[in-house]
Amino acid sequence: MTETVADYVVGRLRQYGVEVLFGIPGTSCAAVFDSASAQGLTTVVNSSELDAGYAADGYARMRGLAAVSVSYGVGTLSLVNAVAGALVERSAVVVVNGGPGARDLWNERRYGVLFSHSTGRPLTDLAMFKEVTAFAARVERAEHAPRIVDEAIAVALREQRPVYIEVSNDLWQAPCPSPEGTLDVSRPASGKEAELADEIVRRMSQARRPAILLCAEIARYGLAEGAKRLVAGSGIPWATTLLGKALLPETTPGFVGVYDSDLAPKPVRQLLEESDCLLTLGCVFGVDHSKLVTTRYAEMLSVADGWARIGDRVPQRAEIGTLLPLLGSRLVQRATAVAQRIDGNLSFASRREWAREPAVQELTHEQLYRVVDRHLDEEWVVVHDTCLGSYPAADLNVKGRNAFICCPVWLSIGHSIGAAIGVGFADARRPLVICGDGGFQIVAAGLSAMARHGIRAVVILIDNGLYAIEQYLIDPKWFTDPDRESLSYVGLHRWDYPGLARAMGFGNAVSVATEADLDKALSDARAWDGPGLISARVSPRDLPPESR
Repeated sequence: MTETVADYVVGRLRQYGVEVLFGIPGTSCAAVFDSASAQGLTTVVNSSELDAGYAADGYARMRGLAAVSVSYGVGTLSLVNAVAGALVERSAVVVVNGGPGARDLWNERRYGVLFSHSTGRPLTDLAMFKEVTAFAARVERAEHAPRIVDEAIAVALREQRPVYIEVSNDLWQAPCPSPEGTLDVSRPASGKEAELADEIVRRMSQARRPAILLCAEIARYGLAEGAKRLVAGSGIPWATTLLGKALLPETTPGFVGVYDSDLAPKPVRQLLEESDCLLTLGCVFGVDHSKLVTTRYAEMLSVADGWARIGDRVPQRAEIGTLLPLLGSRLVQRATAVAQRIDGNLSFASRREWAREPAVQELTHEQLYRVVDRHLDEEWVVVHDTCLGSYPAADLNVKGRNAFICCPVWLSIGHSIGAAIGVGFADARRPLVICGDGGFQIVAAGLSAMARHGIRAVVILIDNGLYAIEQYLIDPKWFTDPDRESLSYVGLHRWDYPGLARAMGFGNAVSVATEADLDKALSDARAWDGPGLISARVSPRDLPPESR
C-alpha cells in the first residue's frame, strides 16, 4: 500500500500517541496540517512559533512525544529556543518542517534568486536544528521518507530528546510506502550494568551518610516505579532536582525535599552536600548545581545519559533502565537515621519553618506560595516559569506524580504559558501557572490559544514591575537598600493584566494585592469554566527568603 509523504509523517506520529499538532501553518507546512486534520488530530494554532514550541514541550513532558510544525525560516528559527530547551531538559518534540524544493535550490544557486524565507545560504534550517536536536535529516526523495521519519521518531522516543524532519516542499503529496510494523525504541544494555550495580551497592552499603538524588530521566524513560522500589527497599533518604520534582509522589517514604540549588533548605543541602556516597540517577545538572557537583564529585555515583561514573573514574557505558532494577534488588534495607527528613504530607509553611519574613504591608513571594500551597490537590499540575519564585516553588506540596513542570536548567523565561497549553491537552488535570511579569510580557499572546481551546488553566502572574531575577543576579543590594537605584534596564511597563486577559478571551481575570484576596481568588477559580488569570501585586523589593 502507498500513501503521501505527509500522511506517512502524521500517521507514524499518531501511531505513537500524538493527538495534537502545535504550530502556525504556512505554505511550507500546510500539507502537514491538512493531513493532521484528516487523520483526526487536533490542530492548535499558537500565537507565535516560540509559544508553539513551548506547548509541544509541555505536551511531550506529560505524554512522551509531541509534534510541532511552522513555516520554514521565519517560523523555525523562532522555534529554536524552545527546541534547545527540549534538548537540554529531555523532551521528545518532533519538529516537522517543509523545506525548499529542488527547483527552489536550483534557482538560488544558478540565478541568485532567494526562495521564500531563504537566508541565501543552503539549508539553513537543517544546519541550525542539527545543533539543538538528537537527530536532524532532510527528505529529498519520497522513497526515503519512511526510513528518515521512522529513524527520527525512534530517536525521539528512545532518547527523549527533540528531532527535526525536513521534507522538500515538492514531495508532500508524493506517494511513498505505508507504515509497517513498530519502531525499535529499546535502549540496549552495555553489558557492564551488573558489574556496575555490584560496585554501587558495595559503596552505598559501606557509606555512613548515603543519599539518592533523582532527576528527569527517571520520569522521561518511564522508570518511576523502579525508582520507587529502590528508595523504598533501601531506606536511603532521597531528594530530587527541581527538574525532577514530583517524578515520584512526595509522600513516598524517605523524601527529604528538592535540591534546586545551593539556596535549597538546610535539610536538603545537608543530606546531599555532606553525603559520603551520593547516587545520582538520571540527573541533568545545570549552573544551580555547580557547588554540589564540584564539591562532591569524588563521592558521586552518577548514572545518566547512557553513562555511569564511579567517583573520579572514567565513565563507562551503561543503560539506566537496565541498571536501576539491579540496584533495586541488591540494595538491602538500611536503618539510616535522617533527623531532618521532611514528611511528604507537610504543608509549604511547615516545610519552611526556617524562613523569616520581613514586616511589610505588600504581598510577598512567601505569602503567595503559602496561599497557593493551601489550594493544591490532585486536580492541579503546577507549571512554573523561570523567576525568583522558583526557589520557594521547590517546596510546594504538590500532589501525585508528574504534578510539577518547569524549565530550571535551560532557564528560558516565558516557558510556562505555552507549556500549560500542552499540559492542558496532554493531561486531565488543570494547569496552575505561576509566571513572572517579565517572562509573561514575552509570551502574553499565548493566552489567546489558551482561551480558544478552553484550556482550564489558572495563570498567577507575579506583578512586581521588573525583571527581578536579573536585578538580583547583577545587583542584589537594591532589594535591601531603599536609597539604591535599580538597574536602568530591568524596569517593566505595568500592564493592565486582567484587561489584557479579558481581551484575549478570558472570562475570569482579577487583580489581588493581599494574601486574603489571593486566597479568595484561588477559591473562586475552582468554579471557573475556562482559563482565568490572577494578577498578584508583589512588592518590587521583596526577595524569597532563600535569596536574602
